[in-house]
Amino acid sequence: MEFELPGDEAILPREGDGLVIEPPPKRRLLDLLATWEPLDDEFPEIADEPVKPEDMEQWGRGDLNSPIR
Repeated sequence: MEFELPGDEAILPREGDGLVIEPPPKRRLLDLLATWEPLDDEFPEIADEPVKPEDMEQWGRGDLNSPIR
């Protein structure tokens, strides 16, 4: 009989006189990120410009106080 589990790890808990083959619990993203080294890369500054007004007429809602058509 052949067994296949995802990944390359397994847990073998004892159950009575036997062993049960189980996949390990899925890791949480925070657990994975905690194993990574910090990045030393320099990131460019991004200008924090004010939001530009949009013409709502193009979306068919020129008057935002009117009911939706």
